[in-house]
Amino acid sequence: MTKVWDLALRIWHWCLVIAIIAAFVTAELAEESFDAAIWHMYVGVTVLALLTFRLVWGVLGTRYAKWSSLKLAPRHLKSEAKHPTLGHSATGSWATLLILSAILTQAFTGLFSFDTGLYIGGPFSQSVSESLQTLATSIHHLGEKVIVGVIALHLAALTFYQLTGKPILLSMIHGKKRSVTRNDPPHDSISPTKLMVTIALSVTLFVWLMLKLS
Repeated sequence: MTKVWDLALRIWHWCLVIAIIAAFVTAELAEESFDAAIWHMYVGVTVLALLTFRLVWGVLGTRYAKWSSLKLAPRHLKSEAKHPTLGHSATGSWATLLILSAILTQAFTGLFSFDTGLYIGGPFSQSVSESLQTLATSIHHLGEKVIVGVIALHLAALTFYQLTGKPILLSMIHGKKRSVTRNDPPHDSISPTKLMVTIALSVTLFVWLMLKLS
């Protein structure tokens, strides 16, 4: 077994899972509760901060956390079965981009959305035109269905890999994957400085958006 996913990435992953669940729960409750709508926006800000962490960690993080480690070229898809690699596979790389893009779009449009029923909106809903506000709200509502779809596909893929002897879910808990070759390098050590920079940027965005909500 080779160490692939660093501790920071694993903690981030499970924090995002919890935040997404909280977002769906508060969204359902927000249909009839003003307080739940407020909490939904707090959760949305948290999701944006977490996504910021991932975006920056994809640049400053360890070997398999970097965006440069994703396999997005067509040749990677063709050779995936014959030449498996550690880190994200070709299909896993595209799935990662799809899931993160869907969540980022959802969280971003939430900043400009406005609920006419509860008369409450995101922190920047009053800073844009009514047409843009309406567009953002429409995309945000549609995004719920899109995210449900991509999560369902993600869970189906996890189940498939689990049944075929590839416990991907467990690897995001202990951080290790079965080695492909004898020379597979483990992830490099986490740089405390780079980690602190990544956290600082995420926390700064979180605080700024929370102040906008207050």
